[in-house]
This record gives sequence, C-alpha cells and structure tokens, in this order.
Amino acid sequence: MSSIPTRTITTRTGESVTIRSAQPDDVDRLLAYVRSVAAETPFFIMEPDEFNYSDEQERQWIQAHLDGPGKLTVMAEASGSVVGFLSFENGPHRRIVHRGTFGFSVAKQWRS
Repeated sequence: MSSIPTRTITTRTGESVTIRSAQPDDVDRLLAYVRSVAAETPFFIMEPDEFNYSDEQERQWIQAHLDGPGKLTVMAEASGSVVGFLSFENGPHRRIVHRGTFGFSVAKQWRS
C-alpha cells in the first residue's frame, strides 16, 4: 500500500496544514478542488472542460493509488479545505519502474 503518515505542520503565518494520503471518501472535495485549480490557472495540464471524471472514476483512481506499489496521492488541507494535491506514478513496466511522473497543484490563495 502506498500512503504516508498524516502530519500537521504550522506555516509561517501560524496556520495549520494537514498533509495526508488521499482516501476514496475525499472524492467530492478533491474533484471540487481540481476543478477550481483547472479554472483558475493556465498552467494546469488540462483545461477545465477536459477534466470530466465522475465520482466513481476518481474514487477508483484514488483507491488504485492506495493499493498499487509505486503510486501515491497526497493532499494538503487547511481549515477543512483542500489547498494542495500531489500524485505520483512509477513506470508501468519493469524496465522503467525506476522512473515516474508526478503532478502537483496548490490553491491560488496558498501560492507564493
């Protein structure tokens, strides 16, 4: 299983941020977060209308990252809101299992 221990940190401004592995029950908040990030920045890998995953598809994707070795989803939460997200997947074949791809995003109000 690919997960990290939950950790809470305090930012320089005194705000608490919890960093933890995403869970299938987070699907509603994660989908809302990803859609908002896609809409607010031109640097997201997809345009907003391209991100059309259903709750069930996203739930399965999160579960696959929890179950699969070499895969990880991590979210950052502050005051009950998702403020950051990171995903990682290693290569799908033995010859490239040593390399991987990751993506991350940070909510606009948490950048800088």
